[in-house]
Parts: sequence; C-alpha cells; structure tokens
Amino acid sequence: MSYIKSLLLMFLVIMLIAACSVVPSNQFVGKWVREGGGDVWFQFNEDSTGTWNNRGTSVKCRYELLDDGRLRIDFKVFGISTGEVYKVSLDENIMTLTNSKNKTEKYIRAGIGIKQ
Repeated sequence: MSYIKSLLLMFLVIMLIAACSVVPSNQFVGKWVREGGGDVWFQFNEDSTGTWNNRGTSVKCRYELLDDGRLRIDFKVFGISTGEVYKVSLDENIMTLTNSKNKTEKYIRAGIGIKQ
C-alpha cells in the first residue's frame, strides 16, 4: 500500500512542478525586441494575433501557447502559411525562444531601456 501512496505522491509533485513552469499566454502581450538590436521584433496582442518584423518587413502572425508550454507562431507570407513551434521561457522582461533546429534567440520587452 505504501508503494502506491509513494507513486501517487511522486505523480502529484511532478504535476505541480509542470503546472508552475507553464507560462500564461497573457504574459506575451506587448512588443518584444530581439537582443542586440531593434530591427527584429514581435508584437503580441491579447487576441492571439500579432506582427513579426524582420528588418522593416512586417508579417501578420497568430500565436498559441501549447499545453506543454511551447509557443507556436504561425505566419502567412506571400499567401503561403508557415509556422514554428518554440521552446519558450520568460524571465521577467526577457523571452527566450529556441526553435526546432535548436537555435536560441532572446527578446527583451520593449520600453525597458533598450534602443528600438
């Protein structure tokens, strides 16, 4: 019987840790500028839409925080739909995105003392 209780307790601890590590989607709302310069940025809106700007070219996007805590961003470029799923972490005003090719980029919330 104690084996089952131990297993149940371990399961509950794992679920608690997982629940605490998920980033609420409303924390993404706002403008995020890529570290090292303001020529690449995301603007996330409350309605899960947004804009991605890459060196002056802006593209509309939609974003979704997946159940496992990853961030999916879908774009439509020249009528072609594309997207990427990122591992994401937020540390106050720094958002770290890691794509499927394991490339990591950091974005800083706009308005906290960086050039935009």
